[in-house]
Amino acid sequence: MRIRVCAVVLFAALLHLTAFGQAAESQTQPSPRLRVRLTLVVRDHISGVAWFEMTKECNRIWNAEGVDIEWEGSGSTGPPPDVTVPLEFNDHELEVLDRSKGGSAFGITVFLGRAQRMLVSYRRVRYLVGARRLVDSYDGTARDNAAGLILGRVVAHELGHVLLLTARHSDGGLMSPTLTGERLGPVGSQHFALSASDRDYIATRFSTGADGVRLAAR
Repeated sequence: MRIRVCAVVLFAALLHLTAFGQAAESQTQPSPRLRVRLTLVVRDHISGVAWFEMTKECNRIWNAEGVDIEWEGSGSTGPPPDVTVPLEFNDHELEVLDRSKGGSAFGITVFLGRAQRMLVSYRRVRYLVGARRLVDSYDGTARDNAAGLILGRVVAHELGHVLLLTARHSDGGLMSPTLTGERLGPVGSQHFALSASDRDYIATRFSTGADGVRLAAR
């Protein structure tokens, strides 16, 4: 059976997309440093500026949680990843899967058996930036920067569903079902963070055994 989860942006919060405003809860046990590889399927055109901003923001969010992300094609020569998941920019397929949700999702994580796949719509994000005037400029580069920042947060949210193996959402932080806030721009480490319980779950799921081998429990 196919289960899907969404990152939704509410109309009332679309004036200036930014941080969630909920501080990260204190960590009760240290998280292991994970390695995640995103295998990319790009069906929609994404500008180079937006792509750079997206990867930077997604990396920032997850690096703070002890997770290193390898973007396929980045030339990484490090150790093999603990998790490999496809990331597909496919607006058409996302629209098909999102019809029952009213067409408001920017990202969907599809669970099918033991596999996961993340779908993201660049077109919807780009439209949001223009329609809601999230930047005070008609400059294409400024809009691409804003779209990339939002994309990075959407991808980070969907990756959270993959690592947590759940469709549920939290009341706030990275795994909130809505992206809210009052300004668009860089945010501190207290924003877009995991809850303490989610952080502990990931630490337990990817615990390291006595022989140094990481054990990924499902």
